[in-house]
Amino acid sequence: MVANAGITTQMYATLTAHWGVSDKWQISANVVSLYGLSSTARGLLSTNGVGTVGVNARYQIGEYGDWGVSLLGAIEYVDWQVRVPVGGRTLTGAPAGSLHLPVTYKASKRSP
Repeated sequence: MVANAGITTQMYATLTAHWGVSDKWQISANVVSLYGLSSTARGLLSTNGVGTVGVNARYQIGEYGDWGVSLLGAIEYVDWQVRVPVGGRTLTGAPAGSLHLPVTYKASKRSP
């Protein structure tokens, strides 16, 4: 069980597929489903679960010794499963996007 900011998740399911397009490009698609979700955030999230469908693309900028730097962009659609009034209309889901700069470390194999 994970607790964070008043949200308790009891079950979590995800399905992700990765495709290596080239040495520097990778594309991923994912589907996430949360069951048993409860929230204290004024009912924004329902107890029926929240679904997310998304795709992302990752470009390997470079490797510097044991360190790697990438650029990751993601587009997702979040289904809140409740009606949220926004700007005179009612939303039950919304698209979301993000841009990340992941830095990774991979220890090199050294001979004794």
